[in-house]
Amino acid sequence: MREFSIIVLISSIIAGGAGLGTGRAQHLTVGVSGGYGSFDVAGDSDSEGMPLVGGYVDIGFIPFLGLEGSVEYGWKSQVGDTVQHSFSHLAVYTTAKYRMALPVIPLTPYLGAGGGWHRQDWGEQQDDFGIHFLGGVDYDLPGAVVGIMGRYAAVFGETETQQIFVVAGRVGYPVSLL
Repeated sequence: MREFSIIVLISSIIAGGAGLGTGRAQHLTVGVSGGYGSFDVAGDSDSEGMPLVGGYVDIGFIPFLGLEGSVEYGWKSQVGDTVQHSFSHLAVYTTAKYRMALPVIPLTPYLGAGGGWHRQDWGEQQDDFGIHFLGGVDYDLPGAVVGIMGRYAAVFGETETQQIFVVAGRVGYPVSLL
C-alpha cells in the first residue's frame, strides 16, 4: 500500500507539471540577466556583494523538465588607504530545471540544481568547481519571457569553500524550434 501511495504521488506531480498550466512545453529561450551577488569565503568577515551580468540558453524538453546553460560575470573594485583591490568572478553553469506551470496564468515557477565552473581573480586566478541550487519564476509575455531568479552556489576551492548568493532579473526571447 505504501508503494502504491508513493507511485500515485509521483504520478500526480508529473501529471500536474505536464498538463495543468500554460508552461512552455518544447522551447528554446535565449536571454540576458543582471543582478547582485554576495560572495562569502569561510573565515572572511569582510565579504561584500557585487553586480553581475550574464546570459543564458533555456531548453525545454517536455512541459515540466528543462536544461539551462548560463554564463555570469561579476566584478568589484575597492580603493583602500594606499592600494586598490579588485575582484572578478566568471561562472559557467549547467542546470536541470523542474517547472511547475500554474493553471490559467502565464507564471511558471521553477526549481533547479546543477554544477558549474568558476574562475575567480583576486590578483591571481583560481579555477574551481561548484554545485548550485536555484529557484525562480518566469512570466510569459508576447514575444518575451521575464523573470526573477535566486541561486545558492557552493564553490570548492583548494583550501576553502566559498558560498555565493545571487538574485537576478532575467529577460529572454523565445527562438522557434521549427
